[in-house]
Amino acid sequence: MNESLGLLENLIRENTLNIGILKKSIDFALNEVKDLKDEMKAVKEITKSHEQKVAELERKVNEAERYRRRWNLRLHGVLEKTDEDLKHLVIGICGSVAPELKERCQVDVDIVHRLGRKEHGRSPRANDNSVHEQAQHLRFTEDLTALDVERRKLLWPMVKDAREKGRKAYFVGSRAFDDGPK
Repeated sequence: MNESLGLLENLIRENTLNIGILKKSIDFALNEVKDLKDEMKAVKEITKSHEQKVAELERKVNEAERYRRRWNLRLHGVLEKTDEDLKHLVIGICGSVAPELKERCQVDVDIVHRLGRKEHGRSPRANDNSVHEQAQHLRFTEDLTALDVERRKLLWPMVKDAREKGRKAYFVGSRAFDDGPK
C-alpha cells in the first residue's frame, strides 16, 4: 500500500508538472494570438489608409487625363483609305457640319490620328462596332477617359428612363443631367 501511495504521489507530481508546462504553452500561444491580432489590426488600418490614398490618386490621374482630353473629339464612321490625308478629311467634315466655321477649322484642328489597331479587311477602324459605324454615318463624341465611360454606362439606365418618360436627360462628361419635362 505504501508503494501504491508512492506511485500515486509520483503520478500527481508528474501530472502537476505537465499541467504547468501545458499552462505555460497555452499562455505563450494566447500571447502570440494577441500579438497577431494587434498586428492584424495595425495592418488593416494601414491598408485602409493605403486604399484611401490609391482612390485619391486614381481620382487625380483621371482628372489629369480628363483635363488633357478636354479639347479632344472623336469622329466615328470615317472609312479608312490608304495614303489618306486624315487632317484634311476631318477639316472637310467639320466644315460641312458647320460651314460658317470652315476657316476656323483650318486653325483649330491641330492633330488628327486614328485610334485602335488596324485590322485587315475591316473598315472603318474603330474600338466599337456601333450601328452608326456599320451604316457609315459620321458622329462626334467626347474623348472620355475609361473611368468616365464606365460611369456613363452606370448612369445610362437612368438617362434612358428619363428620356422614355419625356424628360430632357443628357450627359456632360461623366455626369448625367435630367432637366425634367421637355
